[in-house]
Amino acid sequence: MKEWEAFYTPFRTGLGGSMVLLTTRSPKVDFVSNIIPVELKGLPTDIFWEFFSKCAFGKHDPKSYPELQDIGHSIADRLCGSPLAAKTLGRLFNGNLTERHWRDILNNELWQLSYEENEILPALQLSYLYLPWDLKRCFAVCSIFPEDYSFKRDEIVAFWVALCFVETDGSMRLEEMGYRHMDDLRSRFLFQIDPKFPNEHRYVKHDLIHDMAQFISVGECFLMQGLSYMDLHRQVQTIRHMSIEVDNEAPRRIGGILHLKKMHSLRIGMRLKAEVSWFHHLPNILFLSLKGFKQLVKLPKSIF
Repeated sequence: MKEWEAFYTPFRTGLGGSMVLLTTRSPKVDFVSNIIPVELKGLPTDIFWEFFSKCAFGKHDPKSYPELQDIGHSIADRLCGSPLAAKTLGRLFNGNLTERHWRDILNNELWQLSYEENEILPALQLSYLYLPWDLKRCFAVCSIFPEDYSFKRDEIVAFWVALCFVETDGSMRLEEMGYRHMDDLRSRFLFQIDPKFPNEHRYVKHDLIHDMAQFISVGECFLMQGLSYMDLHRQVQTIRHMSIEVDNEAPRRIGGILHLKKMHSLRIGMRLKAEVSWFHHLPNILFLSLKGFKQLVKLPKSIF
């Protein structure tokens, strides 16, 4: 009830004629009887192809690559007119204008998998599949952060460095290489500049990119949010990275984090009442963020 009151309060003083715009990606949402939903469809075929070809060919003239145009049309037809899919896959094509590369993507088995709620998920997964190994790790572990989380540039690079996900040959600092990783992921549209903080080096992930990150990292990364803690028992032996975004009750229902001995990173995002005994069972922890903990005076020596 308190949550509803907090949500409803701003609408009590709205001016006459004010409207509320509700958006959802799920077609299963039940609307009030006097609300007529408007379905936003993808771009028209001709407009989408023009946009996709610019993303895929860049500065090159598509007419100079007739064999790639045929492959490109076949792939574009599978993207549901989604600009996000066009940008992420277009960047993947743009880096290698060879028929073999394009045909490998066209024939990838991911296109054969079925997804009920999101038809472009295979396209987004392909953008992940073709990442270098070090970028795969850096991207996937960010799935523990909540949707719409605003990543500070220094914060996320320090996170990667702490987990030993960033390596160099000694010619540059680890942080500098981490910045390069972030720039590379941005160039592939897996991160984008946070429009709320355009001048502060902060980034966000599109909600569909966030969903894809959680999909590919399931079993290794876990975001405890809402009722998701009920699924933790099935993954407890494989979890390496976790973020807690729930109230005090949920961690108690799963017995705290006493069974997560293999965990490498733990992030507390909500205000929780700490139990110091939790930290006796984290011998392999590499990254620990306790911003949300209440009444935590000190940590046991065993964690250092």
